[in-house]
Parts: sequence; C-alpha cells; structure tokens
Amino acid sequence: MQKIYLQSWNYRQQPFELAVRRAKQIGFDGMEVYAGHFKDPKNPLESQREMKHIADSEGLPLPVGSLQMNMITDDEAARRETLASCPDYIAEVADLGFDFINGWIGPLRAPSGSYHDSGSAMATEVDYDRAIEGAQVIAESAERAGIDVVFELHMNMIHDTVRSATRIIDAVGSSRLRINYDPGNMHGYDHAETPKEAVKAGGAYITYAQLKNCRRFNKETDYHYPLRSGDLDYSIILRDLYNQGFKGPYCLEYSGAGDRNAQTKEDFHYLRALLDEIEAEN
Repeated sequence: MQKIYLQSWNYRQQPFELAVRRAKQIGFDGMEVYAGHFKDPKNPLESQREMKHIADSEGLPLPVGSLQMNMITDDEAARRETLASCPDYIAEVADLGFDFINGWIGPLRAPSGSYHDSGSAMATEVDYDRAIEGAQVIAESAERAGIDVVFELHMNMIHDTVRSATRIIDAVGSSRLRINYDPGNMHGYDHAETPKEAVKAGGAYITYAQLKNCRRFNKETDYHYPLRSGDLDYSIILRDLYNQGFKGPYCLEYSGAGDRNAQTKEDFHYLRALLDEIEAEN
C-alpha cells in the first residue's frame, strides 16, 4: 500500500499537537512538519527533535526532515556560513531518524512579486553555479549520513521545475539528491512543465510528491480547491507517476481556507481510494 503523509501546513495557525492527533485519527501513515510549527524557528534542529518526541508519543511517524537554506545569496559571507554549517546540520537531522530530508536551497523572488517572474525564470549562470556548489556540499553530507535529500519544486525557488532541479542534480551526480514533485505549485507559474511533461522528464528523480489542487485565472492561482477538483486531474497524474515507477510516498498539502480538518479528511479518503484503484489495475 502506497504511503500517504500529512503536511502539517494543513493545520497552520493551529497547534502542532492537534495536527498530530488529527493525522492519527484520519489514518495518515506519517507527517511532514511545516516550519511554521517550529517552536523555535531559529533552531530548526531542536524544534524537529521536540516534534519527533510529540509525534512519537502519539504513535505517528515523522519520516521527513526539513532543509531550508539560501545557498545562492549575493551576501557572500552569509553564503559561506551556510555552506560551512550544512554538513553538521544534515548529519544531525539524519541522527534524529528521518527517512529523508525535503526542502530548498535557492530562493529567487522577482521585484514584481509574481511567481511567473521568479525562481528559475530569473536565474542567472551565477545563481546556478552557487546552487550547484551548495548541492555538492549537501550531497557529500547526505552520502556520509546515509540519507536522501529531495529538492521541492516550489515557487520562488531556483529549483521550481523539473528542468531546473535536474540541471543542479545532474551537475553534482549524486544519487542522494532527488526531487519532490508538487504539481500544484508548478501549476502556479508559466515556466513550469505540464504534469505530463514533468512526470516524463522527472522519471527516477521523483521520490516524493506533495499534492494539492488549484485553478488558474489568467496570471493568478486560487488554491482553495479540494484534491478531487481544480485544474489538475489526479486520476491521470497519479497513473502517470505509477507507470513511471513511482509508488510513493505522497503528502497531502491543502492550501485553502475553511474547515481544514473536514477538507483534510475528504482529500485523504479520495487519495487513498484512487491509489488503491490504480494498484488494483496493475
């Protein structure tokens, strides 16, 4: 059975302890922690240790560690400090018992504030050189620690498309670097691949997938949609992923408002039924 995790972002602005209890009650196989739930954002390692303890007490696995770094900043002193601190951070996160680490290394926000102008749409060769240098440090650290790191295809990041993420990963050449495929994020900016293109190009790079739905209205994206509706047809996307060899884990990440617990339940049962249907077909 393919695993489904909950992104605690679903319960943003609500206590982390509540998110853990809800995930357990609904039937999720584990949870990824939204950084906004960190008790001390300036100490992500200690925050993750504390959250591991909370989740363990409820019998819910936390399989996904967090990596949120800026390795392409123009502030050379800050960049060097980040590069220097990365190996210890990767090692300590691995020691906490996470299965893998998800996150990003290269924020790029355009003056316009638009997702369409940001991320890889504005990346220079200098930005890619810095990202590759950072990814090399991450890969070497991950290899020593025995843990994989996935780059999330996220708006406002240099690795916001399969194309840009694989450019960085291929330049490093480590099997410890993979992709977190988020078709909902990618639907929000014009320079991303379509879902079919992304799955085909992503292939074995994709080892994690975060799922949400949305609708585009010209240049704006509305994320107030359940997984079963919106512009993205997950009955097609998930079959394409399965046929490419991806068998999870998946992570639900509802980004709308309203009763998030009710929507989280609905999305979970829709996704579980769809995954069971796809497996039965094969």
